[in-house]
Amino acid sequence: MRILFLEDVTNVALAGEIKEVKSGFARNYLLPKGLATIATPDQIRRIEKIQKIAGEKRSVETKEATSIAQKIDGATLALSGRVGPTGQYYGSISIAAILEHLKESTGQTVERRMVELNESIKQPGSYEINIQLLQNVSASIKIVASAEGKDDLPFEEAVPGVAEIYESDDEEIALDAEANKDDVSLASSNKPAAIDEQSDETKIFAEE
Repeated sequence: MRILFLEDVTNVALAGEIKEVKSGFARNYLLPKGLATIATPDQIRRIEKIQKIAGEKRSVETKEATSIAQKIDGATLALSGRVGPTGQYYGSISIAAILEHLKESTGQTVERRMVELNESIKQPGSYEINIQLLQNVSASIKIVASAEGKDDLPFEEAVPGVAEIYESDDEEIALDAEANKDDVSLASSNKPAAIDEQSDETKIFAEE
């Protein structure tokens, strides 16, 4: 589908550009959100005006994004969670947790869509994450993920203020169920002995 972009769309196009995109992407995202319109002759005649408005808006947004980038770039955040027998978290450290801690540490609010994290953090380690504020403005932050309850962080640097934020799942419930099952088995194992003793006494009495 041939469309005209009305707004800048990061890593896709700038306002005023005409591009061919997949129909699903256009109909499900770009068109409903007012980010683009079908490139009809009437709309194409508006390109100059669209580019002018977008340029003014881009200038303001770039200034704001650059200010945020300078404040968060190089920030190191420490988060922790409970680790299971496999060395992985019960769940994972979420983007929401990262953004919450970033705001607490720097005072800056970043949108979820700006965080470039291909996979959720499921085990302790050191992670470099890129924050793409605008198409031409980005910042990098570091996540130091540790196991909850450890006296020392498993890295060379010590980072204060560890946030105990992580997503839970059903693994803990499964482990509790196994523990309860073992308790029942142990309790039941004592009963046959009492029955055997009683049987022996009955046999002795019968012989007398």
